[in-house]
Amino acid sequence: FPVTISQGFGFVELPLIGRFLLHQRNWAIHVKGGVAANYLVSNQVFPGESLFNQSIGETYGIRKFNFEGVVGLVLELPIAPNLTLHLEPTAQYFFFPIINEFVHFGRAVPYSYSLFTGIRYNF
Repeated sequence: FPVTISQGFGFVELPLIGRFLLHQRNWAIHVKGGVAANYLVSNQVFPGESLFNQSIGETYGIRKFNFEGVVGLVLELPIAPNLTLHLEPTAQYFFFPIINEFVHFGRAVPYSYSLFTGIRYNF
């Protein structure tokens, strides 16, 4: 029967993001974009499909430092006189493969799609 392992990576990210206003009336929409520097702080391998098991080691050859591109939209929707709902669909893509060259075969370049949300209250 097949044996499964899971990998968990954690990064500290330092972003530099700009926003450009496209529309503003009752609601606002911005385009955002920029770059981020990433530093690997957690590299663990787990038996099975759960990241809650005891770690059995780490993945060899993972790049410690990388850069990524960030693009997305920012929607600001008023929901009350002093409350604004923020929706930020965002895509992020690493510039370089996560695996150091000449360590493994293949080219794994991480990417993610996210939907950041929040509510802002103005005093």
